[in-house]
Amino acid sequence: MAKEGRAVRQEIAAEYEEWYSEQQDWYEHDENTDDEEWSSIDETRSCVVSEKAAATESRASALDKISDRLRRIGVDFDSSLLNPAILNRPLGSFEVLQISFLKSFGEKFCNELRRVMGTIHLKPAPISAEVQNRFLDTGLGGTLRAAYHGTARQSLQSIYNRGLLIPGQGNKLRVKNGQAHGLGIYTARLDAASLSWGFCTAPNAWQKTMLVCGVRDDAAANATYGMGNHRVTRESEDVRHVGSAMVIFDHRRVAPLFEVSQKVRLVSLPTVTFNFDRHSKLLQRLAQNTLPDKIRFRPRVHRRKGCCGSQMSNTIEAFLARRGARKRRLKGL
Repeated sequence: MAKEGRAVRQEIAAEYEEWYSEQQDWYEHDENTDDEEWSSIDETRSCVVSEKAAATESRASALDKISDRLRRIGVDFDSSLLNPAILNRPLGSFEVLQISFLKSFGEKFCNELRRVMGTIHLKPAPISAEVQNRFLDTGLGGTLRAAYHGTARQSLQSIYNRGLLIPGQGNKLRVKNGQAHGLGIYTARLDAASLSWGFCTAPNAWQKTMLVCGVRDDAAANATYGMGNHRVTRESEDVRHVGSAMVIFDHRRVAPLFEVSQKVRLVSLPTVTFNFDRHSKLLQRLAQNTLPDKIRFRPRVHRRKGCCGSQMSNTIEAFLARRGARKRRLKGL
């Protein structure tokens, strides 16, 4: 929480410096500037502000439409982290990308995840500014695609802070689930959510979380060839399509955009009341640490086994009589 607080304060300070510099650019003018030139500057500034307000309003309305569509298909979507009215600031480039991504792929991956996970809760992934800037690098190129990534719940915070990383490349991560198709970041393509769902782990089954990622895919179609039990259909130096998976060999080309978890419905337990009036006498006796005489423990009288108990005789005549009676009963059967 302390790290997040420092990151938020740094982001606010950077935004304030940018805003202050913009204000200085608008209002600084020398003594030779006449009124006409100043009025033209003021008009230009008002146009820019109105354009920004219109863009913010259009993004808010687009987010509302997306939220309504997702609610209609039964998805609990937390849109507060992408709403400029709630954030009280214009959206950043990465947040605009998240809205555009949700508009293009949201209904498709939500319908698929509902079939795999049941009722789901969707929210934007709170990744760090470093990971955001790394993914927004325009020099990467490629087509934006949606993909799934399943991991352990305890690894989510590290992923949000540092991004998805390739084990052993500038870090101390180890390969956990093999590298049959190369050392890289393994994701599942759309229509293969069950592949990533199998790698989601958590202390409790209802705590498992899936990451919906954006991938800057520059793989080109080429002659297919076999790799293990699957076939490679598209490939480049940084991305490989093999079977239902995408393996990314450049960690800058993939970033988690949304977090999907199972929505747990709390079951209301019946209320149990204790009738003090009915058990008042028992409570009084327990409070006085006394018990009535009729329920005190008494020594148990030892009885011999048999139908007659302790009254059974042990003489020879009695034994012969019992044996004769038993034979007569058997003859009657």
